[in-house]
This record gives sequence, C-alpha cells and structure tokens, in this order.
Amino acid sequence: MAKVSIITPCYNRSRYVGKTIESVLSQSFTDWEYIIVDDGSTDNSWQVIQEYAAKNYRIKPVHQTNKGACRARNQGFSLCYPNSEYVLWLDSDDLMDVNMLSIMVDYLDVHKQVGLAFCDYHLIDQNDLYLAPSEITRFDEASNLWGVQETPAHIPQTSFMAIGVYCILEGTALLRKSVYLKTPGWPEWLGQIGEGMYLFTQIALLAEVHFIPKILYYYRQHDHQAMQNAKHQRQWEKLCKKWLENPDYESYTFYKRLIWFFEYRYIPYRWLCRRELPSKSYVLRALIRYLKSPWMKPPKGSIPPNISMRPGNSN
Repeated sequence: MAKVSIITPCYNRSRYVGKTIESVLSQSFTDWEYIIVDDGSTDNSWQVIQEYAAKNYRIKPVHQTNKGACRARNQGFSLCYPNSEYVLWLDSDDLMDVNMLSIMVDYLDVHKQVGLAFCDYHLIDQNDLYLAPSEITRFDEASNLWGVQETPAHIPQTSFMAIGVYCILEGTALLRKSVYLKTPGWPEWLGQIGEGMYLFTQIALLAEVHFIPKILYYYRQHDHQAMQNAKHQRQWEKLCKKWLENPDYESYTFYKRLIWFFEYRYIPYRWLCRRELPSKSYVLRALIRYLKSPWMKPPKGSIPPNISMRPGNSN
C-alpha cells in the first residue's frame, strides 16, 4: 500500500535521474511508491534506475521502447497501487523539496473538493545552482481595459482560463487519483508541450484546482529540454483542434471561450502591456489582435459551477 504514487518518465537523463530519485528518497512524507519508466534511453539511465531500485523496494523500475513521455506516464500509472489516493508526475531532471509531499498531501487531505493542487518552484541550472524563482502568474478574465487580470498569490482558487494558458508546471501538480481516473489521461496523440494544459483543464472541469504559494519544486533548465526546442504554436493549434472536437456542448463552449481569451486577451496583454514579445516584429500582430477584440465577442455560455470565476471578473 502507498498513499501517493509518484511516476517519472525518463529518457536519456543519466546525468540527472539519480538526483531526482534522491529527492524522492529524502521526503519527510514516506508513504509513497515510485514508478520510473525508462522510455528506451540510449545512455545509462536504465542502469542508474536499476541500481536505486535494488536498494529500495518502493522504487519500481519499468522499461519500454521509446514511445514518448505521455505514453511512459500512462504506462507508469497503469502499474501503480490501485488504492493510492494521490498521483504526482515528477520529471526525471527535476528535484523535490524535502517537504513537498508532506505539505501538498496535507492540503488535499483537508480540502476534499480540490482535485489538483500545485506549488511554486525555483529554476535551477544543470549544476543545481539557483537561477531564479518562477514568479508564477495566473491570468484570468476581467472587465478592465485589457480584459485580463492577475490572480494574487494568496488566493488559492485557480480559474479554468489560467490553467488553459499554462500556469501549472507538470511536476508541481499533485492530483487526486479519483478525479484523474475520470479524465482521458495523458494525451499520447499530442506529445510534449501542451500535454499538461490538456490534462489539467480536464481536471478543472471536474473539481477545483488550487495553488499553494510555497516553493517546493526545483525545475532544471538545460540545453536538451523539450520545452526549449518545441514548436509551441504547432502544439497550440493541435490542442485547439482537439478541444473543438469535444462532443459535450458545455465543454465545447468553454474551450471555445478559452481559445478566444488566449488569442484576443492573453496574447495582446503579454506582448503589449507586459512587453513579453518573442521579437519586435510581433508588435503589430499583437496590436491588431487587441484592436480586433472589441468586435470579436467571447462565445456565450455559462461557467461550469466548479470553476466559477472570482468576483469582479467579466462573464
């Protein structure tokens, strides 16, 4: 038995995966199992994983041919204890604070209506040196000039819109297993980049999502990350296409509204107001989007009750 199932997909992370495992072994909360799925690594990651598993029975090593991180996560989940209560998806190059599980499990134990809790994180480099705090920002709908507002850190409730424009780093999220089982799981058709947005918006349609404003995770930045090399626009387009194929009318309407918010509120706000431009050539593109927004009305539809927006936000 284990209360928490921790699942790690691993592909060619021999330099880091040992440190990742050590961060699990050092947890003050000890009622866990750890499933590590080696996704056909060509370095000695599998050897490192096996060496740790031989020393600790709670570590379950799994090997598969290379099929991608989402398939590895789904495979790991299929092998976890059926009666575990929570699931955490730890990346093979990141680290957990010693009290991460203790704090987050306690939170979900108390807040039964919450299906997912996520925490803040620090950025670290390939040598474990701190780079910067994450400065997580949760963007939500508003009735102000930009149509966007930022949710203060002390407010735990996190809106569907904020989740849909990527405010949750996959490894920082602890999921209630009973809620996760009602979702389609990790989208193997999508691959990496955007897979967390797809899964976590599914969770938000079923239960509340809360932010814990404590730095409990260490996200490593290095040259070989999928996050840095992926085609974000292509992944976003694949997500939009999938969301608009949803046969459930209420879900379809809300995803359509999310796409509108991203295109005509969030992007102009990030590029023009916060000046987070990919390049100067995007200024005109952002300005056109913003000027279009008064005529591009958001899709109509009620907000699902379990993801209702905060007071003061625009419907």
